[in-house]
Amino acid sequence: MLLLLLSCLASGTAIAAVIVPTTSTDEINSYVASESNVSFAGGEIRCDRDKECNIDCDVENGCQGISIYCPSDSCSLKCSNKRACNEALFVVNETQQSNASPDENNTVSYLLSCTAEFACLALTANVSVALSLDESSFDAVFYGQQAFVNASLTIDGVDVAHIMYGENAGVQEGCAGCIGNTFSFSNLQLVNMKRDVDALVDLKGDTFFFSNISHEANVTCKGYRSCSGAAFESNIATRLVVDCLGDKACSPISVRQSRNASLYLFCVQGQDICTGSDLFLSPLSDHTTILCNGTRDSGSCNDLTFTTPPDVQERFIRGSYPNVYGDGLPYPGTLDNMTFKCEGVVLCGNYTVGPIVMGAAFPSEHSNSTSKLYNGTYAYQYQFRSITCLSGEDCDVRCTNHRTCSNTLVECRKGSSCRIECESTMSCAGLTVVAYGTNIEIECKAEEVCSGMDVWIPLPYPEVAFLDMSSCQDNNACPETTFLCGNRDSFIENKLIETEQEILGCRDEGCCPDFGDNSPGPKGKPKTGLIVGILCGFVALLALLFGFWYWRRFNMQRQASEPYQNLVNN
Repeated sequence: MLLLLLSCLASGTAIAAVIVPTTSTDEINSYVASESNVSFAGGEIRCDRDKECNIDCDVENGCQGISIYCPSDSCSLKCSNKRACNEALFVVNETQQSNASPDENNTVSYLLSCTAEFACLALTANVSVALSLDESSFDAVFYGQQAFVNASLTIDGVDVAHIMYGENAGVQEGCAGCIGNTFSFSNLQLVNMKRDVDALVDLKGDTFFFSNISHEANVTCKGYRSCSGAAFESNIATRLVVDCLGDKACSPISVRQSRNASLYLFCVQGQDICTGSDLFLSPLSDHTTILCNGTRDSGSCNDLTFTTPPDVQERFIRGSYPNVYGDGLPYPGTLDNMTFKCEGVVLCGNYTVGPIVMGAAFPSEHSNSTSKLYNGTYAYQYQFRSITCLSGEDCDVRCTNHRTCSNTLVECRKGSSCRIECESTMSCAGLTVVAYGTNIEIECKAEEVCSGMDVWIPLPYPEVAFLDMSSCQDNNACPETTFLCGNRDSFIENKLIETEQEILGCRDEGCCPDFGDNSPGPKGKPKTGLIVGILCGFVALLALLFGFWYWRRFNMQRQASEPYQNLVNN
């Protein structure tokens, strides 16, 4: 029969308890009945206050389903065998004044370790320190196959918390299948979490809450998919730092940042590091900083989705792009398919779904006071920026590299003239053009180069063609393009189509007024077959007119000769 051993160290105020499993609660009671510091009854273990309490569950099922209460200055729970602490409850509740004298350094520490296969399935740990102590800390260590699964850990009031996944005394052990856990940290000074795993480990699905962390909550995700699927939420002025190290280390993660919290997300070392992540950001200036690996095709920040409240401040997000080239620029394949949107509204700005994240772009040169050139030559140069062409100005916008003008707003105001040239793959994807000027040309020279473009047209609609988008009929250059009219509060959308009259417009119900098959713009180039048909029709018309003229002339001559013929016959 398995034995229970309680080893009490009578050193003043300290007791150390080592628990080995037993098949009989009576046997447990027989060992602890004489000990004033520890009691066991009804599936509960209780340590006396102000006594150091160290509990080892080191054989299979040792503390399964047991509740452990530790209202003392220092306490530890070690679960070091298979299912040792399954469905256990570990509660630390320091609410009363310690017996330590005012001259003593009142330092307390708490430890939870789950270091074996299935050691802490569905364990619940609540650590609450209500007093202002000189120094308090909480440490948790998890390694072993599914050592910490579907568990809950709540830490409140401790100065510093250190959480370590996948490493044992510096030796990499892994924590495969450690998923579905919930961590909650509040009223701490510092949180340090390190998830250090190898490429064979898939850690995902954990949820983290950070509230009122006075200094910093620092999470390091090191290794292949080390934080894949994790969700982070921070509030009450918390500074959250998430450092992702390794291929797909944070691909994807979800972050929800409260209005007054700060976020630093580092996606620098590795391939596809933060791809596909979903970030809800604070709208305040200088509250969000994201570093992405700018090396070509790193995929570091591809397919990111950003959501923010609509009252965004200018440059509420800052970006940096360290790369192997040393120039700090993002190269193609690093920031693709980024999406910005505002919560609760369809349009975040006057014309765009997302905010103008990077502010206004500056022209490359002025040839004179009314002519501007925006010469975009490198990837993402004008992405999430705005370009404004004022009345009387002639603006030339050139987008010649990968996504140079992706998600850019080009506002051509009344009385202006704009020419937008899109040459490279996806260089104008998601472009928004406010076509209110008198002469506007959008030239899309490659397949899908202008995909997902939005074009705002004025009301009332001009009587003459003012918008040239004829290039959209070549090479499938403008798929999913939409025409819009109205304003941000009430607008109509019209999908770009080719009508029977070979123009680009709208035939469906709900089109902008006077914008349809017979509208004067935007015109497309007639196709070759149509040109031949028109020429043939013109030739046929000339032949018909000539035939009619010849028949008429012949008939008139015949009628004029009839009296003479009658005279001859008589």
